[in-house]
Amino acid sequence: MTLRPIFKPLSRVRPRTDDENMVSIVLLLREPEILLQREYAAAMERSWGASDQNHIAVQGPLAILRSDANLVHAVRAGRPYWASEKVIPGWAHHAAFATVDHMSPKLEPDARYAVIARLVLALLTENCVAAFSPALGGLVRNEASLTERLRAMAGSCKAGR
Repeated sequence: MTLRPIFKPLSRVRPRTDDENMVSIVLLLREPEILLQREYAAAMERSWGASDQNHIAVQGPLAILRSDANLVHAVRAGRPYWASEKVIPGWAHHAAFATVDHMSPKLEPDARYAVIARLVLALLTENCVAAFSPALGGLVRNEASLTERLRAMAGSCKAGR
């Protein structure tokens, strides 16, 4: 597989200028975990369907997923790259996170959230304690309400598959 289809769109991504451009969902995990390419591929297929346009690059905790007009960045780490005690107290003491960010600024935020909500639903396991996103209404425990909110978000817009 060539990496050109994955990295070419990155050269066109403009840097974010403020938090309003951030379209992300952060998962608080019980235990640190790294996903393999085949696990991301299965999640992409469950989320967005099988396609010859699905491309994945995984290097340790970082994954770049591309499908059609969607470019998604997923990171598994000891802490979110933007976490602060001001956002949610106690995050500095938590040790396992996953972030899923939509990196295609051409789509409207609702469409971008719909795309990543589908992926998060496919990646969600019992290892997830809670999810955080302003679009979810803040911090939501991994219970039925989280699944309901993600499904509503995923179904709110049909753009980008």
